[in-house]
Amino acid sequence: METKVLLVENNRAEREALGAYLTQYGFDVRHLESAKALTEELCNRPPDVVVLDQFTQHSDAFVRLPELRTAFGGQIMVLTANDCEIDRVLSLESGADEFLVKGISFREIVARLRVLARYRHSSRAGSAEADTPADSGDAGWSVDPIRRQVVSPAGIMIELTGLEFETFFRLYSMRGKVVSRDELALHVLKRPLIIAGRSLENLLSRIRVKLLPHAGGVALIKAIRGRGYIFIGFG
Repeated sequence: METKVLLVENNRAEREALGAYLTQYGFDVRHLESAKALTEELCNRPPDVVVLDQFTQHSDAFVRLPELRTAFGGQIMVLTANDCEIDRVLSLESGADEFLVKGISFREIVARLRVLARYRHSSRAGSAEADTPADSGDAGWSVDPIRRQVVSPAGIMIELTGLEFETFFRLYSMRGKVVSRDELALHVLKRPLIIAGRSLENLLSRIRVKLLPHAGGVALIKAIRGRGYIFIGFG
């Protein structure tokens, strides 16, 4: 299946060079010069993945990410010349799925896009089940990987950031099984645990605090000492 990519890049030379390279590797690429018309474009012709330059025409993509994540259920990759860890964390927490610093090879960008595309297509495969009311095994909870929503049995939407949902959904999709801290750090934060530091623990702590009031005070995510974390299930 051909992956549709919307490339938003202010620099024409960089946009055309990357677009041509992605096309050679089988991606269906469309171009935008700025993020101003992005929301309308996503509604009219939604792609599988948006590749978004952080700065386009003096506009910082971080400001738009929450809005884009609400309007767009696909994958978002941020490209930037800014190699700042704080920006990487803010980008991922605001809804981006990938954050890459310009200067890496186009070949690596292709590899990262293929990973995002595989996740996107696997999410689509499960979307029919996710869009229907939760069965009794989920005790009335609804988890939608396309809209990135978790809704309690009382119909209350749990407000999770993009990074929080990625972490939650990784555990939810493997419920009943222990997921190692190293795997979560690489899958969600895109860096080894030794570099991620306490970011992963802080992230999981926020998720558990948000879920707890809607789960009758039951901790749905448990830490297994020396091994990792496990989602015990809603029921």
